[in-house]
Amino acid sequence: MAALNGPQDFLRDRVRVLRQKRDRLVAFLNQCPGLTCVAPEGTFYLLVSCSGAIGKRRPDGSAISTDRDFAAYLLESVDLAVIPGEDFGVSPAIRASYAVSFATLEQAGLRLQRACLALS
Repeated sequence: MAALNGPQDFLRDRVRVLRQKRDRLVAFLNQCPGLTCVAPEGTFYLLVSCSGAIGKRRPDGSAISTDRDFAAYLLESVDLAVIPGEDFGVSPAIRASYAVSFATLEQAGLRLQRACLALS
């Protein structure tokens, strides 16, 4: 009852901060070759289409054939953890959280860009 009837002021600030993080990560993602993302209305996750990365090659020459391959590539090449969209019935896509600090978000965005630019 306290959660429902108590003060709610802190929620406005939390929603504002999450929107800022969402918008920043969406902007990073849409600058990455092969990725597209639309900002969701709710949640703190993004579903990102990685269809433009499918069929590309990693710097070592191995092919990216699925969103699972792309997620593994991000983890191995730039130490970035995302979830393959196929785990949610949405493929080719990845799921990424923006419920992190602004500093971590900026670092993740730069890593994503670096990884995508390295594909051929």
